[in-house]
Amino acid sequence: DLGFSFPNNLNSSQSLVGTVLPGVTGTLSNPSISINPGVRFDVSPGYNFNDWLGAEFSAGILYNGLDHLNGNGSVTTDGSSTPTSISTGGVAITGRYLQVPAILSSVFRWPGKGRWKPYLSTGFGLAYSQLQVTEINNAQTSDQFAQQFSPAFSIGSGFNWQVSDMVDFDAMYKLLGVINPYYSGFHPGVPISNSFQFGINVRF
Repeated sequence: DLGFSFPNNLNSSQSLVGTVLPGVTGTLSNPSISINPGVRFDVSPGYNFNDWLGAEFSAGILYNGLDHLNGNGSVTTDGSSTPTSISTGGVAITGRYLQVPAILSSVFRWPGKGRWKPYLSTGFGLAYSQLQVTEINNAQTSDQFAQQFSPAFSIGSGFNWQVSDMVDFDAMYKLLGVINPYYSGFHPGVPISNSFQFGINVRF
């Protein structure tokens, strides 16, 4: 499955002092990072118990670039000695937000012999995530990153279009939630990513 990823902002109500983000120190209250749209790719082998219930194991990757850092305070990158003031409107931030979920899901399909079959899925598993900051307001960092393994959950919906006895095309929406990751001092709670994908299912 391949498509586009749209993570929600990484928000926190913290008042950070010291290490704020990877390679970034200072003081920052109510930090928030807005994230650019990106890409998502998944491989999802599974098993159908009958025509309406199945199970699948999905492993994938979501890659997104960072856009803006918001909050109130002043930060300094480890590649610059000049503090950057952050207030209303925020400042530009460059870097990446990487997520690698591994989710075991139940899949519920509309039964019957029609070629079009809507479905719902829900699952739970783990996700590796990584936040890397390379530049804040044109002040470079040393490209440090913070990484976490966290519990994760997924909710999905979509439909299959059967094109042969062995092949379906599908279109889907997926929600991914990563539970309580920490990136240096930054704790964004439960980051949510929304994805829209297209794929091919092959049955054996």
